[in-house]
Amino acid sequence: MSIRHCHVDNVVCRVGNSRLVFNLVKGDHLDKKITAYGNGSSEVKPVPSLCTEYLGLALKSPLLVGASPLTRDTSFVRRLENAGIGAIVMHSLFEEDMPREPIDAFAPPVTNEDFPEHSWTRPNQQEHPGTYLETLAYIKSIIAIPVIASLNCRTLEGWVQLARRVADHGADALELNIFLMAMNPEQTSAETERQLLETARRVRDAVKIPLAIKLNPYLSSLPNMVYQLERVGINGVVLFNRFFQLGPATTIEREMFRTSSPHRADLAMRLDWLAVLSPWTKLSLAITGGIHGSTDVVRAIMAGADVAQMTTSLLENGPDYAQPVLAEIAMWLQNHNIGSINELRDVANMATVAEPQNTVRREYRNAIAAAAMRFTAEHRY
Repeated sequence: MSIRHCHVDNVVCRVGNSRLVFNLVKGDHLDKKITAYGNGSSEVKPVPSLCTEYLGLALKSPLLVGASPLTRDTSFVRRLENAGIGAIVMHSLFEEDMPREPIDAFAPPVTNEDFPEHSWTRPNQQEHPGTYLETLAYIKSIIAIPVIASLNCRTLEGWVQLARRVADHGADALELNIFLMAMNPEQTSAETERQLLETARRVRDAVKIPLAIKLNPYLSSLPNMVYQLERVGINGVVLFNRFFQLGPATTIEREMFRTSSPHRADLAMRLDWLAVLSPWTKLSLAITGGIHGSTDVVRAIMAGADVAQMTTSLLENGPDYAQPVLAEIAMWLQNHNIGSINELRDVANMATVAEPQNTVRREYRNAIAAAAMRFTAEHRY
């Protein structure tokens, strides 16, 4: 059994007394499949629970809003809570912006519409003017769900100082958005990863609130890094950070990026790594990137995620979009006689595969063979 998009049509698994046949490849929308699973009975089924836990925090649902401009407008924050979002991850505070406080702590040096967590829209000054830290405290005062701050720093001193400040201003947890790009050919991968671990260690020593590290997928050994972070005392990891292209982008390149929808393709890699990590790590696991609807959330939970962060679809459809997504998940669980979203966790991870290494290699070969056959069929004259 695998969760790779191009290899497996269905995953068959057992949750409680239910035998599930779930399509992980085509990404069928759950609302279109609900009636097919119903038994035609008029029996009133209990409403399944979407409650879960992440970083030791009790959440009312596994759907989180990822770091984005949505948290800059407090009216959006209220709507996200009302729509059922389990927790809010604030937009990242960059170390370079702190010297400008309290004049304007919100303005990052670059605007990038294609990557929401780096986008910039001025907050509603009439409702709540102020710095990032003041906004954090204000959001905490108007909603009941957990608020997770996000930091992106350049120096160890910056990481430690800002972590202490967001903790003092009431953040329930902290996500470290660590951006490390090796540009020196003499710098080894081991040195880069030591820098990441030292950052995690220093921040862990500085604050008591739960910590999650937002990792990139290009580490030399992701499982080992997660293992090391667990030993340091980190509470969770987020898969994955998305790097945007450096340098100017032409209008054509930007349009190609928007219309090609690369985020859905990103989901396959994230699901694979969730399936690899979840059988053995005790850390909380979050997925960000490629989460656009109810099916994506369910697939992530089945692969081993505790929560799924949604960003782009909320920006495109508005904060209220979370409500129908969660309703579809609840209906799907109900029609499968599953009482809780937590019963789905890990049913499709690598612990369910007898020989993971051989399975991955076999599916890799099958994928190449299938691609070659498609190419031949499409271009045969």
